Amino acid sequence: MKNILKFTLLALVAFAMGAALAWFQSRQNAPAPVAVELTEQQQQALDIKPAPVGERPRDSVVEGAPDMPDALDSLYGDEAAEKADATAEGAAEAAAEAAPAETQAADAAPAAPEGQKVAGSSVGGTFSMTDHNGNAVTEKSWPGKKKLVFFGFTHCPDICPAALDKIGAALKEMGADADKIQPIFVTTDPKRDTSARLKEYLADYDSRVVGLTGTDEQVEHIKSIYKVYAAIAEGGDADNYLMDHSGYIYLMSEDDALLEIFGSDSTAETIVQKSAAHLK
Repeated sequence: MKNILKFTLLALVAFAMGAALAWFQSRQNAPAPVAVELTEQQQQALDIKPAPVGERPRDSVVEGAPDMPDALDSLYGDEAAEKADATAEGAAEAAAEAAPAETQAADAAPAAPEGQKVAGSSVGGTFSMTDHNGNAVTEKSWPGKKKLVFFGFTHCPDICPAALDKIGAALKEMGADADKIQPIFVTTDPKRDTSARLKEYLADYDSRVVGLTGTDEQVEHIKSIYKVYAAIAEGGDADNYLMDHSGYIYLMSEDDALLEIFGSDSTAETIVQKSAAHLK
């Protein structure tokens, strides 16, 4: 009986040693783990996408109406709606050109270096206007400076004050870098917005903002080169009226090329962050 127990115990020990040896050999012969680096296309296929950078500007904003051009049909009539649609489409195309390369990844656009001008942009150009101090100015009147340009009118109840406050807050947050930018407010209402009126109006905002006005022809020209929609809204009289207008803020280079477009939903922080690359 003792011999049977010894034989059984020895058999179990031998079996355990054999199993352990087999496991060790399999570990020694197993292939080493390989690190796999996924390409951008593979990451997208696996729905592993980088976090979005920045935000794409919205379509043009119309004073006193929802931020949708098709809403003009019922509010301002078919003719105003058609004009707004056409202008919004042109401004949206310019906004897409100005959007950072990261936000256009879905369109397979190549990444552009930080601070690069927007290729092929047709926004901006030469102009001749009068500033809020009564001086004649052109696009070359601020040499060596980028321009932060917004279009509006001094009787605007909400969009224009919000945009000017936003510009002022952005300039303050930029600190010394703000000296590299000239903020400009261009009227779309030259009939009422004289130089004196602009000077009075802008006194409530950042003192660095320059107001521009001019003849009807001069204002129409600068609106056209910036693809700005503006028209008198129905319902007012000859002297007391509001204006429908697009609400973009444009960041232009020293040689008047488009760098960025900011929608009405962009914050002061957005302006600071996106402008930083162009101010290096």
